[in-house]
Amino acid sequence: MHLHDLDADVRGSRKNPSVRVEVRVRNDSDDNQSGVLVLGRFSGGYEGSVAEVTDRRGRVTVEVDVEPGQVTFTVLGLEHPDYVYAPDDNRRDTSITVSVGGDDDDDDD
Repeated sequence: MHLHDLDADVRGSRKNPSVRVEVRVRNDSDDNQSGVLVLGRFSGGYEGSVAEVTDRRGRVTVEVDVEPGQVTFTVLGLEHPDYVYAPDDNRRDTSITVSVGGDDDDDDD
């Protein structure tokens, strides 16, 4: 199995931003793979670990509240009882970084 896709986007408001990460996993036949434990880590504007299982579409989605600045999510591993993680088959890098804007101090009122 391999990491098929890794996307991240910024959500929320400037005062209360969040980052949403979506991980997609496929098996050796390039089919979506459910039941995969995705191990990951956030760093930068949020520090924390992730251990989530893919749904029937082979996806894990995680959203966390963050501080302004750079936020990076890194896939550390994929685990499944019937498949072996093959990092060389990944279709994407295992890390993604997004920039989260800060609160403007300019008040025009």
